[in-house]
Amino acid sequence: MYRQRLHAFVFFCGVLLISCIGRLVHLQTTGYSHSLKEIEEARVLPPRQLPTVRGTIWDRQGRALAIDRPTFYVQISYQLTRLLDPRFKEARLTQLMNKEEEDLNREEAEVLLQEELSADLRNLFIVLDTCAEMAGIEPDEIYNKVHKINDDVWRLALHIAWRRKNPDSPNVSNEDKGRQITPLAVLKADIGEMYDYYPLIELETDAKQLKAQVAFGEIKGVSIEPLAKRTYPYGSAACHILGWVGPAEPNENQTMDFDEDRYSRYLGGEVSGKWGVERACEVILRGRRGEIQFNLDDELVDFKKTLFGKDVHLTLDIELQKQLEDLLSDPNARSEQDTGIGAVVMEVASGDILAMVSTPTFDLSTVRKDYGDLEADPADPLVNRALFRDYPPGSTAKPFILIAGFQEKKAGPDTIISCPMENQKQYRFPNCLLFRKGSCHDWRWQNEGGNIARNAIRGSCNVYFSHLADRLDERPLQEWLFRFGFGRAILPGPNLDEYAAELDREKGIERNLPQSTGLISRIRPKGPVHTIEDIPTIGHNSENRYMGIGQGIFRATVLQGANGIAAIARGGIYKNPRLFLEENDPHNETDQVDLGLFKYTLTTIRDGMNAVVYKAGGTANETYKNSKLKEGNRGLNLFGKTGSTEKPEHAWFAGWAEDNTGRAIAITIIVEGGQSGARDAAPLGFEVLRICNEMGYVGRRTTD
Repeated sequence: MYRQRLHAFVFFCGVLLISCIGRLVHLQTTGYSHSLKEIEEARVLPPRQLPTVRGTIWDRQGRALAIDRPTFYVQISYQLTRLLDPRFKEARLTQLMNKEEEDLNREEAEVLLQEELSADLRNLFIVLDTCAEMAGIEPDEIYNKVHKINDDVWRLALHIAWRRKNPDSPNVSNEDKGRQITPLAVLKADIGEMYDYYPLIELETDAKQLKAQVAFGEIKGVSIEPLAKRTYPYGSAACHILGWVGPAEPNENQTMDFDEDRYSRYLGGEVSGKWGVERACEVILRGRRGEIQFNLDDELVDFKKTLFGKDVHLTLDIELQKQLEDLLSDPNARSEQDTGIGAVVMEVASGDILAMVSTPTFDLSTVRKDYGDLEADPADPLVNRALFRDYPPGSTAKPFILIAGFQEKKAGPDTIISCPMENQKQYRFPNCLLFRKGSCHDWRWQNEGGNIARNAIRGSCNVYFSHLADRLDERPLQEWLFRFGFGRAILPGPNLDEYAAELDREKGIERNLPQSTGLISRIRPKGPVHTIEDIPTIGHNSENRYMGIGQGIFRATVLQGANGIAAIARGGIYKNPRLFLEENDPHNETDQVDLGLFKYTLTTIRDGMNAVVYKAGGTANETYKNSKLKEGNRGLNLFGKTGSTEKPEHAWFAGWAEDNTGRAIAITIIVEGGQSGARDAAPLGFEVLRICNEMGYVGRRTTD
């Protein structure tokens, strides 16, 4: 019996020895690398994300219009800012009270927490007060920034904690999430943003950078680092097109679909596009953050490179844009009545927008600071008068009315339309006797008691075009205006990659500059307009005669007017205008429609609009003779149409200039509050064409 027990004991010891030897061998071989990895991981600091860098916006000549430039900032870690967040303190108190070895009540835990945080809190107050002094702002402003950092990070951590607990549930409000998730659970979410640094103040000078380094050099959780700052080298030039950036808001993650990508989603202190191209091209311009990670020995463990945002190239010529803004903002060049001006200059062959001006302008470098004053300004400087606001087009609509009448065979080049009534119809037309010299009652181009088309354009005879429009059925009139781009949005947005485009389709998002569709019916369409069938009928033929002179229900944008004029100058070939340049863009070859205009239609319009400028009785003839454009041998052939509207009063000029090489520039200008197209708008139109000539876009350059 004793021998059996001894043998069992020896066997047990042998097994135990073999197990120990096996474990030792495992630790020295297979388990060594695993154990070493665990030790190394315990020594690795949380990763720190590097800032994004937005792409650059360029003009057609390769000049930077919006660019990120490195600027030094005082940056602070969330590990430090959270000390002012009562939600963090509540979570930390719960942690202390839940420690089994401590067994603290709340009062004891509060004393322990105060001791734990006191040193870091003193440093935090020093940092915030010093930053306020250096930036020359009230301390409350700095503290508000800290509260926003805390709110943004906590909101994101709350969402992550809630999503981990409810992976398959539909999203709910933050308030509901807060009722379901405790502060301790949010703290334990331990997301990367809890270890990131966020900008507090900008250090504009070397002296401030040195002062900050001396003041904060020994404080853990504060660093002096460069960040990309969005700058606009041309100030107010193209402000309504470029737009601006501002602090990113949390809900923009959903709009841009960055929420699930930790390297693309917005962090506190980052910006997103708020208006114009900056907003329309956000998914193109925004890059992805890099990431860097060190261990406790300050050795690099991991590094992910920052992916810069892609660049955006526009068709604008910023130097032309700037010159035209200076011209149209000059009080000596404008009428006394105008409250604002909109103008568009287009390259006829390509449809490229070379300039799109709206005055008054604003400075892109200060727009965020001045936004409240700009929004309250009765002059509406934030409104893009060339694209977003629509107006009755007045007599600049008459070439398009003539096209509709000729193409529907309601009149021809030699058809005489008499004044003041036709076929004894007993309804009231605008009476041309009320208009200035140059009306159809001027004997020099009265034709046997009536007017022919060429002369009607030259003198802008309201009765002729009212009668002509009245001969048309309402739907054909709408259809012809629609074919020239009226009544619909015509400016395409930027090209997106296939993935981003598919996301937009799923969410119903359209990325483009806000633009008005104008109006060619009594009722505005309820949804997007893609075909003429999406537009309600006029509803009553009596409206035609007012549309014939660009009044009544007819509304158009300056861009629509310029693009329609460009289609006429192109020989009846319609294209949508283009603002975004792309490599190998097939725009010129595929995005065009031959409207099938009769040869005599085009000839009559060209003759009439040419006579507006060059012939006696032309509504812009006297203005042209007094303009600088007439001086020198510029090699230009000009075509124009003036327009004036009532209720509201505005003045228009539309036309184009071409040379013998085939180059042509189309322009349209509106002067809000102007009373005469010939007096208030045409002089500006000829100055715009002169500048285009001198910049080499059309004709021969000449010295004045």
